[in-house]
Amino acid sequence: MFGQFLLEQGVEIELPVGINSILGFLDEEIPKFKHKEYCYDIDSCKSDLKTLWQFTVKARMLEETGTAMLLVAILVLEKGDDMTTLVKIPPVIEGRKKQAGPSENQIELFSSFVFQMLNGFRSKGFSSMPEALPVT
Repeated sequence: MFGQFLLEQGVEIELPVGINSILGFLDEEIPKFKHKEYCYDIDSCKSDLKTLWQFTVKARMLEETGTAMLLVAILVLEKGDDMTTLVKIPPVIEGRKKQAGPSENQIELFSSFVFQMLNGFRSKGFSSMPEALPVT
């Protein structure tokens, strides 16, 4: 239920760290994210090297090598100043046909990715969430 809310509303968080720290985090941590029989791959799809980075996050089966199969999220990083970065994950259902809503698997993959990312920000000291979010 909460996963569908996140999927429909998106996520936005301003972190008190520079964009290079966030890029390093993404490079190190996202390959470690798992959900059931899936892992996550991240690819840069658009950037203005000074102020904006946009990535696609896709899920693929753990046993399969090669190209990821399912688009999970678009991740956008915007440089605020040297010590702040805005992290945004726009709603996934934007631009999709309303009648062809997301599957339960898409909702789970999206919310698991978001929760693991937010927990990672917390563990690195990038955010001050009081507790880790539950990840299944």
